[in-house]
Amino acid sequence: MSTGWRYNLVEVHIEEGVTNVGKNAFCSQIYLNSVTLPKSLENIGDQAFRSCYDLESIKYQGSTADWKRIVFGNKWLQGSNIKYIECVDGILEVNN
Repeated sequence: MSTGWRYNLVEVHIEEGVTNVGKNAFCSQIYLNSVTLPKSLENIGDQAFRSCYDLESIKYQGSTADWKRIVFGNKWLQGSNIKYIECVDGILEVNN
């Protein structure tokens, strides 16, 4: 296993105004355990958070209705242990 920067992320906070999380953006960030996503988000690319084995928390700054409008790429969350997404007005179950 490499000890380079690629594997050192623990927490990610994506700023409001960002509309896209690109393909493979955080793939294999094995120590990543918390992600905060902005309400402005429109698209999460293929395998964006794939193989983030320690990922336990995704907080979304929009509503559950806003979340359902996001376009999700193939296998965007595969290999994580996420069971739900925490939105400002409730919690959504994840089937990955």
